[in-house]
Amino acid sequence: MIKLKRLLVVLFVCLLLSNYSFVSFADSIKWHKYDDLLWNISSNGTLTISGSGPMYGTGKEERPEEYPWLESSNSIKTLIIEDGITEIAFSAFENCENLTIINLPNSLTSIGSDAFYNTGYYNNSQNWKNGALYIGNYLVEVKKDISGEYVILDGTKVICANAFFDCYNLTRIGIPKSVNSICEGAFDNCQKLNDVVIPEGVSKISSYSFFGCASLSSIKFPKSLRVIENYAFSGCSSLYNINLPDSIDSIGHYAFAGTGCFENESCWQKDVFYVSNYLIKAKESISGEYRINDGTTIVASGAFSGCNKLEGIEIPDSVKVIDDAAFFSCQNLKYVTLGKNIERIGYKGFVLCNNLEDVYYHGSVNDRNKIEFDMLAGILNANWHYNPSDSFEKTVLRVPFSQTVSYRSRITVIATADNVPDGYVLAIYDGNIQLAKGDNKSVSLSVGEMKESKTFTVKIIDANGSVQKDGCGSELSKNCEINVKSGLLSKIIAFFKALFRRLPTVEVKP
Repeated sequence: MIKLKRLLVVLFVCLLLSNYSFVSFADSIKWHKYDDLLWNISSNGTLTISGSGPMYGTGKEERPEEYPWLESSNSIKTLIIEDGITEIAFSAFENCENLTIINLPNSLTSIGSDAFYNTGYYNNSQNWKNGALYIGNYLVEVKKDISGEYVILDGTKVICANAFFDCYNLTRIGIPKSVNSICEGAFDNCQKLNDVVIPEGVSKISSYSFFGCASLSSIKFPKSLRVIENYAFSGCSSLYNINLPDSIDSIGHYAFAGTGCFENESCWQKDVFYVSNYLIKAKESISGEYRINDGTTIVASGAFSGCNKLEGIEIPDSVKVIDDAAFFSCQNLKYVTLGKNIERIGYKGFVLCNNLEDVYYHGSVNDRNKIEFDMLAGILNANWHYNPSDSFEKTVLRVPFSQTVSYRSRITVIATADNVPDGYVLAIYDGNIQLAKGDNKSVSLSVGEMKESKTFTVKIIDANGSVQKDGCGSELSKNCEINVKSGLLSKIIAFFKALFRRLPTVEVKP
């Protein structure tokens, strides 16, 4: 009986150990790293991808040699992309012929072209409804032979890359209010599409979204729109009236090239093409100096690129953004007058402007420090000149106005200031000779025995030693008068004090 009990205990322990081993094995599926993402394929063919942000490859011109999970493409039956991933790269799951179940998160804002091409889900005709393939709230692709008007299903969030590419006979598109993203090339080459209303909530129109839509004559933009990417409306030759909202803060290269308005010479103002409050493009023949129109808020990507005859550009205070490569390779550009409200200068904004020497900035040093510069903005090496009336409008300079001291007194002159911007300091001068230099809060000067009256001047100078001026052109400085008692009696008293080493030390301060 005892042996039987022992045997049962041993069997029970073995059972526990076997269950533990099974659980441990199931829980120890190996996760692989791909850029900032983690992925694994379980024994039942479930591919899980976890992480945050975009998947590498989105928007790239060339596909990576291989997405690592595609080495096991035939074994992938189910795809789970976890919440946090924002973009699926193009061709990411192409040719996974056994992939029939796809679960996508709400965090997605972009799905690249051919991401699900030739998957089991894609090849299943039952997944296509009225010529369109949806995965949850994402419109993946539409058959090329679709014609007339098509209304996207209500609840759709994203129109995926190249979804309507080459739908030549599509004439109208109904986009529901639920859509918040139009991906790259979504309506590329829909040559008969003639009327589009983009709903509120869409913040970006991606590259090539409406490229080559030759019949597009009317488009309504939402107030939520922030970004129009490269070539978005290029080749829309029937588009003559373009009214953009004030909300936009980035316009890509050639976004409106080849539109009816762009090709119409009457739409250009002295060789410069504007749309609403945005400067889109200047002709390369533009020469000499040019002042951008007041009220302009963005200089679009590549706007003055290659304008080699341009020598000077005046950018008004209304401009907030100088987009990527806006002045790329303006090789004879010598100076820029820059408005004080500029917020961002983009990638290669002034790269290869080899003769650019001076930037006359309407703001202060502190204002410049708030500008978002791309690492390759190409303007930081120029000589920056600042607007003193803006830089020092709140500056208070405190200097002892006048003080009388005994003959042969040793003195220390102290001056202080409030709200002097970084990059400027206080300095004490005797005429044009600098005697002491402090920081942007104070300066002091120790002087040996004073035998005659003297006037010192406290000035605000920059790193090059240049004295700054206020908005009226007057130097930012104040005088300090030191009056010395130099009568005979004062000299006799000083003689005896010096004899006994009791000459006074006086601190002269405001």
